[in-house]
Amino acid sequence: MTCLHLGTSRAAAYDLGDFDWCFNTMPKVYDRAFEACVDANCTRISNKKVSQKRGCYQTCKGTAVDACL
Repeated sequence: MTCLHLGTSRAAAYDLGDFDWCFNTMPKVYDRAFEACVDANCTRISNKKVSQKRGCYQTCKGTAVDACL
C-alpha cells in the first residue's frame, strides 16, 4: 500500500524509511496529524496559488511524520 500524502520532496529532511515506517506502523496518527495541519494552515490558501498550497502540504507532511516519530 502507498500513502497518497507521501512524497519525495521532503526526503532531504526525512529519510524515506521514516515515511514508510510512519505509514505502515501508525497510519491513523499520520492521517490525523496531516489533516489537522492542512485544516489549520492550507485550506485558506487559494487554489490559484498552486506553489504556495503545495509548499503548505509539504510542510504538513513533515508535521505528520514528526507526530509519528
